[in-house]
Amino acid sequence: MIFGCSNDNPNIDFANGQISGILGLSRGPDGLASQLAKRGIIENRFSYCLVPFHDVLRQPTILRFGDHIPLPVGNLQYTDFILYPGRNHYYVELQDGLGGSLIDSGTVVSTIDENTIGRNAYKEAGFRDFVTMTLHFEGGDYFIDGKYMHYFADEEEEGEGYFCVALFKSSKTILGAWQQQNMRIIYDMNGGGFQWITETCANDHFP
Repeated sequence: MIFGCSNDNPNIDFANGQISGILGLSRGPDGLASQLAKRGIIENRFSYCLVPFHDVLRQPTILRFGDHIPLPVGNLQYTDFILYPGRNHYYVELQDGLGGSLIDSGTVVSTIDENTIGRNAYKEAGFRDFVTMTLHFEGGDYFIDGKYMHYFADEEEEGEGYFCVALFKSSKTILGAWQQQNMRIIYDMNGGGFQWITETCANDHFP
């Protein structure tokens, strides 16, 4: 098994020990799932259901592999991965004619093409009509509830009383962790592709 240690982690706050580090789950040979599957320990499938960020210190998110992935109840949707030689990202097609999207739980906030973002900070008081967003993947629609499309400044932060759209501008589209909260996510490299369904992730427990 291959493990690494980093001493310099830009753009990620590990203060107070709330985050211990990052676990690599890429499709490449160094990814944990790839290593376990190569040794026949698990099927080449893994899954998580990200507990909402405000609950994450009270209820952990469970990473599951192979047969330990629960069978979702309801309309499980999926889209095929697009595989590019020499690239180990999880990439899927978007039905907008402009390309696709990376799926990356290590990216905290989703990114979209920089030409689509304008004003994104608003006064919170009395406002409850939060905008939703739907990503139309090839094969299924990924619906993002309004509360997971925004970030709310708390009492300890500059900008208290404001909320903003939780999107960053970028040259590429990435579906990040913020927009994956309360969603059962399954990566199936045995041909099942990228799968998702809404779930209350705080209810995910070990037997």
